[in-house]
Amino acid sequence: MLDMVRENSLIGELCARFDGIERSFEVLYKTLSMIRRKTARIPSLRGRALAFLRDDTRASVAVMTAMVLPALAGMGGLAVDASLWMSNKNAAQGAADNAGRALLNAVTSGASPTQAEQIARDVAAANGYSNGVGGATVSVTSPTTGLYLVQVSQAQSLYFSGVNLTAAPTVSGQTYVKTSTSGPACILALDPSDRGTLVLQGTPSVTTNNCFVGNNSASGGVTVEDQDGTLLGGHATLTTSLFTTEGYYDVDGNSALHATTVLTAAPATPDPFANLSAPTPGTCQTYSGGSTLTPGTYCGGISVNSQTQLTLAAGTYIINGGDFSLNGGAGIDGSAGVTLIFMNGATFHFNGGGTLALTAPSSGTYKGVAIYVDRNMANANSDMINGNATITINGALYAPTQYVGYAGTAATMACTQLIAYQIEFKGTADFGYSASCPGGVSSSGGSSSGIY
Repeated sequence: MLDMVRENSLIGELCARFDGIERSFEVLYKTLSMIRRKTARIPSLRGRALAFLRDDTRASVAVMTAMVLPALAGMGGLAVDASLWMSNKNAAQGAADNAGRALLNAVTSGASPTQAEQIARDVAAANGYSNGVGGATVSVTSPTTGLYLVQVSQAQSLYFSGVNLTAAPTVSGQTYVKTSTSGPACILALDPSDRGTLVLQGTPSVTTNNCFVGNNSASGGVTVEDQDGTLLGGHATLTTSLFTTEGYYDVDGNSALHATTVLTAAPATPDPFANLSAPTPGTCQTYSGGSTLTPGTYCGGISVNSQTQLTLAAGTYIINGGDFSLNGGAGIDGSAGVTLIFMNGATFHFNGGGTLALTAPSSGTYKGVAIYVDRNMANANSDMINGNATITINGALYAPTQYVGYAGTAATMACTQLIAYQIEFKGTADFGYSASCPGGVSSSGGSSSGIY
């Protein structure tokens, strides 16, 4: 990831120097204009000699050229040096990228952190940047588990711009390296442009363990904010080891973002299920009550109400239109290895103190996916988990074109990935990842190892 802050600092310094030269020309012009106005006031009565001096402009170009020439030379020298510095900055960024790739390959191949960091330094040296040599500084640090930061910088020289600068800038490049040991994305908002794509509003407390939080909105779609009426003492808290966003984020009021590492203006986190397609619906069935359900296509939705306890046999359930709802203290047990697939406008709403237990299958096409919403559906639909429902989802809840909302004290998600177009929390939810989670959570690609 190009170090935009440092680049803008270098460009800003150069622009400031050019502004200074421009102001010098303005002062020179005003001075010459003042001299001409003063001499124009010489009265003709003082003689033809003085009038001759007043009107004679011969050799004025030579005088002006002599006065302007140092500034022009300084501008030219600064332009030459600036182009060289920008070239060196690109080289430093390239060295950081190459060192980052080498570090990632080393970790992937089983090298220890110490070995991987030394390999990164060796690659930077091979690219012309040895720590402490020729004004170069090479730093490899690990701000949090599974994340490395490679930084390469070098002090520059003043070749032709000494007239305008007293000290040369330092150019730098940096690369973040994320390895799979940092865990998958527990929470990932996929909307690439809107503001407010990941929202914590009211009094939610969201925590992730051994996994990270990502937001792909370049508009800075992350908001952590107090509810209206802070006199109630409400606040929102997001706690995670790594938070990455393609844009920026806002934290308002008494709310807080507790993250060991925060990456802003970062590349988008890859969608781990981008290549997973919805199946073709089968013959329509309907659910009209009962305590058990078998895999198949259910048209018009499924409603489980009034203390009903429904057990789902292992397999894939296609909800073809309608709403899948849980209300009135009812319960659904899908812990045998179940995937719920929503198509053709189907939605889900888990409410009213109900109990839902879903465990994704450990093999097959939908390995590790507990809930899948067809990406071909328009993003006008909303899916909700609220009303103090007791929710346990072991696997991924994947809704790439939909809004998903959590409210109440809805969920403890020890092995859950929540990946949706837009996500909003209004209640407490705990997310986590461990080696005992269903295979799809760890092998789905959600860890998004790579360089940033």
